[in-house]
Amino acid sequence: GDNRSNVAKENAAPSKEFWQTKVNGVAKVIADAGPHIVALQEIEGDQTLNSIRKVLQDKHGVAYRYAFIQGTDSFLEQDVGILVKNGLISYRRQEQSKTMYDSREYYNVSKHLIAEFRWSNVKRPLTLMTVHYRARAEAEEKRVKQAKLSRLWMEQPLADEHDVLVLGDFNSETFAGENRSDIAALAGEKGKPQMLDLLTQLKNPRQPTHLILPRQFDRIMASESIVKDEPGLDWSFERVEILDRAV
Repeated sequence: GDNRSNVAKENAAPSKEFWQTKVNGVAKVIADAGPHIVALQEIEGDQTLNSIRKVLQDKHGVAYRYAFIQGTDSFLEQDVGILVKNGLISYRRQEQSKTMYDSREYYNVSKHLIAEFRWSNVKRPLTLMTVHYRARAEAEEKRVKQAKLSRLWMEQPLADEHDVLVLGDFNSETFAGENRSDIAALAGEKGKPQMLDLLTQLKNPRQPTHLILPRQFDRIMASESIVKDEPGLDWSFERVEILDRAV
């Protein structure tokens, strides 16, 4: 009901019943998987997150809170958000400085959210960034600049020895193991803390993440502190899987 752009209006659900069926389906996938943190892309806004949260609570008995800040995509009116069980202490969006903008090395990430988590019994804080980069092969240069900007924002958490995750709809044309373009920009330059593409740990590292196209658009980049187990209680990588089902 609050869509403004023609594209958003054309792609709106044809009925309340259709929309509710979609919400119920998404909530069921989340409830079945049982994640502690859920990062979502291509959502309409906080009303969508709240609807999913409510179905999770009412139909599945699982309590989540959500984090959302409206982005700047006025064409598709898509946004990103987070559902989390506990541990969230803050969340924010960031923008380039004028110096960064004038350098032309970066490109604004219109759809992103950065969240900070802490748990009293866990050694390291967690910084998580959910993103949705520019789509299509011809936009690769802009995507690389978006990835460079995301990496720049993660440099301080990495230096502060946080666990770090950057994940979401990268729209990357690069497959797991091909450390180039946008993935390379997020991985980090030589001599800096590295971030690893978790899709390289799949049984089939070229398994598509898209339901239709043979592409790995959706990615999870993790700091080495998550991939390499350390002494004490902390988050450690166990496995990655692609849930090959439609909602």
